[in-house]
Amino acid sequence: MLSSNEERRLGDPLRRRCFYLRFEYPTVERETEILSVRSGSESPRLRGQLAGLAHALRGWNMEKPPSIAEMLDLARALEILGTEEISHEQRDLLLPLLAKTEADRKRLLLRSGFEGLVADSRRYRDELMSRVEPGKVGPGRVTIPPAEAVA
Repeated sequence: MLSSNEERRLGDPLRRRCFYLRFEYPTVERETEILSVRSGSESPRLRGQLAGLAHALRGWNMEKPPSIAEMLDLARALEILGTEEISHEQRDLLLPLLAKTEADRKRLLLRSGFEGLVADSRRYRDELMSRVEPGKVGPGRVTIPPAEAVA
């Protein structure tokens, strides 16, 4: 069995011999749930912003958009740093965690580009927070089967 988000091309002979499943990236809501279960972050606002940032980056047509695992790594790094909110001033610090190719690094080095991503991440977070009941999303409140969490 193979699973893919089609970031890398799988050859036709390989796909013919396998049961092949394609997965889309999760919605902002779903990624927030995954982050609440899998990350150590206690802040629903930060988890929402991380999910919003992932969504914004994935919509930016990056060569290597961030995976769920990479967003969990970013959540851990922000937890270690004691960060409660992502800001555009953190661009140089976050760059190695967000950009995995030289072309993506160059795009993120454009100040207006990163500022826009941070603004989008806050907008996605605020939209999410306005739709979710207080206390609904948080550690121990949402159960996600492990297979879905890493999809």
